[in-house]
Amino acid sequence: MQGEPQGAIAIDFNSMRLWISGAGGGVQQFNLPAMNSGDPNGWPRLSPGPSIARWWPGTLSGAQGVYPNGLVFWQNKLWVAVRGFYTVEPSATMPMTIYAQDGQTIATNLPQQKFSGFVKRGPGLDPLLGAGGYESGQGSQSGPSLATLSGQRLIEYQWPGMPGSNLEYWNQRAPRDTNYYPSDHGDTTRTDYWVAWNPRTVNGQLQGRWASDYVFGGGLALSDGITYWPWQGTGPLDYVNQNPTFAFDGKTQTSQYRYDANTYQFISFAKLQDTGRFPVKGQELGPDGKVYLSVINPWWDSGQNMTDVAIKVYG
Repeated sequence: MQGEPQGAIAIDFNSMRLWISGAGGGVQQFNLPAMNSGDPNGWPRLSPGPSIARWWPGTLSGAQGVYPNGLVFWQNKLWVAVRGFYTVEPSATMPMTIYAQDGQTIATNLPQQKFSGFVKRGPGLDPLLGAGGYESGQGSQSGPSLATLSGQRLIEYQWPGMPGSNLEYWNQRAPRDTNYYPSDHGDTTRTDYWVAWNPRTVNGQLQGRWASDYVFGGGLALSDGITYWPWQGTGPLDYVNQNPTFAFDGKTQTSQYRYDANTYQFISFAKLQDTGRFPVKGQELGPDGKVYLSVINPWWDSGQNMTDVAIKVYG
């Protein structure tokens, strides 16, 4: 698929069809083969099906572009949740709508930039809404988000500019690794605090808080909690880099975040070891409990601005 990689995925396990979103508009369908592991030379390749033209709005007021941040196959049809690129008011806080391929829409009272994505659950269960994280412009959220289709907010963070003189805003950003810092070790100017806050020692423990960390696609409701796979910058973070995490080349990681499925309280985070610095752009949960993650290397290039996507299977 041409253009900047997106890689949101949805799978219909009855027909074994996989859909992957592209940034240039539209969705590509594939026929999903049996998965295997071990020798990469034996990995299956997807058989392409039809390309599907964009069925969601191509513009949003106050946004410089629109892209599909989440896909889900639900009610026997394909749905998309969109976000705006470089958003300012009103699109940063406009109510979120999800769009079905057959023209059906569901409107919510949730701010689009914060909650636009899908958190998928087991067979027969309606998806939840949510993604969160950073997006250039306005409407970002310093951590994952979660809500019901009816608009009940279950996980929500804010985007405070400063931690406060007494760290009164510290917990409005989600916890994270302390393996980062603003490049000048300060967080007192706009280009510092927008990018990251310095880690602080709180109650005798060094703590980090979310910087310009991304959540693509949404998450999954798994047996051990609501789970997200954000892409995070490490090392020195600098506004001059002008990339999604403001990290220097190669200084990124994918982490796995878990929240309690009943209380929605934060449980833990850990680095996802086998994806290295590559972002997880889409998630799917199989009827057998297996987890499917689409992983994109943003530095792969096949010659015509093409991007390679690997579907990793866990469980």
